[in-house]
Amino acid sequence: MSFQEQVQRDAAIDATAFEFKTLAEAMKGTHGIVFIYARWSGTAIHAWQTLTTALATLERLPAVVVVDADEFQPALANELLGELPQGKGETFWMKQGRIVAKLSGYRESATETIFQHSQSLIL
Repeated sequence: MSFQEQVQRDAAIDATAFEFKTLAEAMKGTHGIVFIYARWSGTAIHAWQTLTTALATLERLPAVVVVDADEFQPALANELLGELPQGKGETFWMKQGRIVAKLSGYRESATETIFQHSQSLIL
């Protein structure tokens, strides 16, 4: 199964509601959510399912960009994100290419955090 097929299979939103980009592309002017998907990590897969399940309940969706965790160099991640993703479903809410919130290692309270940050992007 390809990376894109796996992401689509695990999503609770239609595949037309998100797009795939490189990390560098995702961080340029994005106004929406950037999700780092690590296909080898159960934590990241669970986070993607939790994120998309929460987003599926919203009337309007913010832009959602998925980045393959295996397709960028650690130095680039440190430069653009200020950290190296660890396969915990790192999620970044962006406004005009600037990180305004982040979440990883989703816990029970994640859904409320997702709603709060996502609503701020579409208001």
